[in-house]
Amino acid sequence: MAPALARGLGILEVLAGVEKGLQLHQIADSLGIPRSAAHRLLAELSDAGYVRQDGALGNYMLSLKLVSLGLKHLAGNDLVGLSRPVLEQLASDTAELVRLAVIDHEDMVWVAAYQGARSGLRYDPDSGSTVTLSCSATGFAWMAHVPEEIALQKILRQGITSREDGGPRAPQTIDEIRAELTKTRDNGFAIAIDTYSLGIGTVAAPVFVAGEVAGVINITAPTPRLTEERLAQLAPRLLRTTAEVTKILEAAEGRLQTVARA
Repeated sequence: MAPALARGLGILEVLAGVEKGLQLHQIADSLGIPRSAAHRLLAELSDAGYVRQDGALGNYMLSLKLVSLGLKHLAGNDLVGLSRPVLEQLASDTAELVRLAVIDHEDMVWVAAYQGARSGLRYDPDSGSTVTLSCSATGFAWMAHVPEEIALQKILRQGITSREDGGPRAPQTIDEIRAELTKTRDNGFAIAIDTYSLGIGTVAAPVFVAGEVAGVINITAPTPRLTEERLAQLAPRLLRTTAEVTKILEAAEGRLQTVARA
């Protein structure tokens, strides 16, 4: 670990749990580093929003940014476990495959699938793979709630899937992708047929944590069962599920905040 990084983390650890903060010399002495080095690191941590300085005493203390990040991380990690009963019920009610994808840094990754279909054709992609952003309903559901400039950067970084590699209706231009995102944003959900793969229909909607997309839930199946009309009929049921999962996550976050203040 780089010395500066180690010292910066050391400062955060020293300040953790000290409600009134510490003076510069106390921090430097605790870590055994020069006060000039401690001051420089504190300035950088302050600029990044992790540390603030008390105006009256001049003490340095942790901001709530670390707490916020920790809560967001915990909420994201809990998404699979907390949502499982609700997603299992959705799969049972619709008798179709229900899938969950969560954000992992710059990507969205498939993490869970619940099979409701009891007979007939089934479609079940491997968990752990990365969601394709340019041509999937799940990708549209996420990108529609990201500022357009950032969404297009993410899509172009991943690459626009060709119709040879995806489905025959996969968007091939920025304008076509914009149109899908606009439609998704207006509807509150995304519908994709033959865009990700020939013969596959999907309806997808996002789950939010603190106003930001934490994951996407979708219902997917072969198009002989999930026609465009059927997908539209399932959309309200899916939206009720995403709203329920969002409430569950908000309640869990509220409990964590109560613990953090205790």
